[in-house]
Amino acid sequence: MELRNIQKTGGSSYNITLPKSWIKSLRLTEKDSVEIFFQNKHQLGIRPHIPHTLPTATLIIDHLSKEQVVREIIAHYLSGVSEISIQTNTMTYEVRSLVRTVSHKLVGFEIFDTTGNKITLKNVSTNTVPVKDYAVKMTNIISSMYEDIEIALLTNNKMLARDIVDRDVEVDRIELIMIRQLNILLYSLFPTETSDLFLLERHYYEHIAIRLERIADHVVRIANTFLQLKEKDSLTLTKPEKDRIKKIHKYFLACSEIIANLDKRKAHELLDNFESIDKNDFINKKINNKASMNILIEDSVERIRSYIANIAEETIDYFAIKKIQPFT
Repeated sequence: MELRNIQKTGGSSYNITLPKSWIKSLRLTEKDSVEIFFQNKHQLGIRPHIPHTLPTATLIIDHLSKEQVVREIIAHYLSGVSEISIQTNTMTYEVRSLVRTVSHKLVGFEIFDTTGNKITLKNVSTNTVPVKDYAVKMTNIISSMYEDIEIALLTNNKMLARDIVDRDVEVDRIELIMIRQLNILLYSLFPTETSDLFLLERHYYEHIAIRLERIADHVVRIANTFLQLKEKDSLTLTKPEKDRIKKIHKYFLACSEIIANLDKRKAHELLDNFESIDKNDFINKKINNKASMNILIEDSVERIRSYIANIAEETIDYFAIKKIQPFT
């Protein structure tokens, strides 16, 4: 960190010098312009003047597996680019179908052009929904999913359980657009004082979105577990199990209010309630044989695997963001 003195040069003007090392590293000259923008009420940002257009990206998918293609497309979407050109030497029906499927997860992006060996995904959306509104929408969808999984389990309604699994796609779409909005503000792009939320608040909502998406994943996991039952079999829940499912829904509704209203008091109340409960009490009562212990161990191993996968995905996303930085 360097300290620079503010110098008064006129009746209402103040000057500050820029570090020579920074000027040289970016190859700027005395005739070049810089942009000054508000990061928040206490901070200003300075950067070289660049055209106010979002960057584009080219993705060559030869020698990539289907799973790798999906990850790369999503990573480039999250990076904040306005256009993704997907190129391959052999454009097969399978490739087109794969790109079409993944594009449905990307809010605002559509297949804009298709040629012999290239598919172009382009951001065609002109409306920017405030990130808080996305978070509230996300909680509403998950709340309805949870309410319906209660009904599905109690009434053995497999059709409703399948519908819950299908609805998870919309949760994933919202999480991706929220992370993309943060990355546009954080990495490239053009924060201004008219931005609907400052960086700190967007960072908060990004973390909220990640945790909400994981909650939705567990609701879907319950639905998929239920769907594995054979047609002739039915699920029977004990009264304590039914009560616990209802109680968790009550907690989630309180969580939804905390997000919608940024209610710190209710957040304390919820955490105080949790701290008064032995979090292992219900699980310990369920461990009555070796088989159930194995299930719990396997569940923990699976959660660890999921978090490792999250780290791998975030690494891919980081490289996509790094690739489009104009001054790195």
